[in-house]
Amino acid sequence: MSFSKEDVAGIAKLMRIKLSDQETDTYSEQISRLIKSFAVLAEVNTEGIEPTSQPFDFENLMDDDVIEPSLPVKTVLLNAPENDGENIVIRAIME
Repeated sequence: MSFSKEDVAGIAKLMRIKLSDQETDTYSEQISRLIKSFAVLAEVNTEGIEPTSQPFDFENLMDDDVIEPSLPVKTVLLNAPENDGENIVIRAIME
């Protein structure tokens, strides 16, 4: 199966992308090569192999929560562009 220049132009039109003739030729060739490489996969015998979306068994790998001391407020406020001595002051986003 090949992907024609007209196919590429049609898809570009749907996506509202303007392509030059050179780009249309290039993408047509690249997509055709890609489709041919996938055709090789269609020839692989998969009989007796159960379909899967993930070939490896994974578990949730979660670290234990560790309580650590936080930064001192004065240190945090040094990095704030504006503060009131106890809090970081930000512009109101809702009235």
